[in-house]
Amino acid sequence: MTERDDSTDNEADAAPSAAVQWTAGLAIAAALIVGIVLYYRTRVCDEQLTRAGKAVCVNRNLRATDPPILAVGLIVLVALSAFFSEISGFGVTLKRQVRRANKRADAAISKATDAENAAQSARQTSRIAEEVTLIAASERREQGLAGAPAIQSNIDGLASQYNQIRRQEQAGADRTSRMTTVVSKMISALSGVPADDIDLETYIADKSNDGRRLAAYAYMYANPDPRWAPGLAGAILAEPTPFGQYWAIRAIRRSIALDPSALDLNSRRQLEDLLSRLGPNTDRAYELRQALSEAQKKERQS
Repeated sequence: MTERDDSTDNEADAAPSAAVQWTAGLAIAAALIVGIVLYYRTRVCDEQLTRAGKAVCVNRNLRATDPPILAVGLIVLVALSAFFSEISGFGVTLKRQVRRANKRADAAISKATDAENAAQSARQTSRIAEEVTLIAASERREQGLAGAPAIQSNIDGLASQYNQIRRQEQAGADRTSRMTTVVSKMISALSGVPADDIDLETYIADKSNDGRRLAAYAYMYANPDPRWAPGLAGAILAEPTPFGQYWAIRAIRRSIALDPSALDLNSRRQLEDLLSRLGPNTDRAYELRQALSEAQKKERQS
């Protein structure tokens, strides 16, 4: 499961410098002066036919559609783009806003692609880690279960390690991989351990210790029990960390698999509301969607 920073960096186009604006202003002034001079000083000869069929020259001033005036207008149009984000005229449109929107759209697509790739990578990492923990748990059971004090000491050490990783490392794939390793060790250490050997209620209620709450989710994942479903639903809604919430969702999914009716209607509605607020491509949304779907499917079958 990958924790990602959802903040968006808005790309802003750099405004034209003062020098560019001064140059553009001088260009506009010069073009207007040239246009005025051309209008009053230039005469255009239009040939017209008399009734007798003779071609005569009729002088006139410049019109807006004459090439010199069009050239002046185009220069003014281009120069005005230094002052306005969108200028239209003579069939030419300069849209800085469109370019900015295109850049933002490209950035959004790139981020969405990165998020989806990261989610797929995280799920794969999680599956591999769990396969390793199952082997480790089997070996531990063959060697005999440790006593409750030793187990709790081991779990507290792993919780501290997890908290240290969260505090000291920057969010990203590397940190997620290390945290996944820690939770995998927790699952291995807690697999098959009697519920009396670990104080789940204290761990899951510890708001100041993210690692202890994660350990509680790891225990309920390793030892699923339908009776824990309502409490897990409340923990999912209250969990402040995406990584911890992800593992709480995975734990409730395993409990639901044993007994879909263990999740009461109110809890289901609250989880459905949470699902509507999660990003659709996140690992949490995927797991929660699967859990709710499996619960409904199994209820219909029963």
